[in-house]
Amino acid sequence: MNVQKIVGFPSGAWFAPSLSALASSLFQSGGTASGFFKVRKHGVLFHHGNGEPFVFLVANKHGERFFVSCGRQSDGRTVYLHALTSRDREVFGIPEKMFDAGALAESIWQFVTH
Repeated sequence: MNVQKIVGFPSGAWFAPSLSALASSLFQSGGTASGFFKVRKHGVLFHHGNGEPFVFLVANKHGERFFVSCGRQSDGRTVYLHALTSRDREVFGIPEKMFDAGALAESIWQFVTH
């Protein structure tokens, strides 16, 4: 059975597991997803509804879990910042305290990978 998981954040923003699931959310009574996500080898990439990446949940080989902002360059490559912008922190409702943000990142990583 293939269960599609949705990822919710403290702000109330929620993300569908694919672009097609995002499109389907347009017609659901629960509201439209804020975007969609893709699980990568070293994290989770969150996209706006238009497909542009904007936040990456890093899950590195050292067991660290944290959020960084990202975007697409004119050549199509994704560029990653060293931190999360205040705007992205607001969109997700991610706590400012490093420990709380890390705990949220860890819980999301565990949820989407298990």
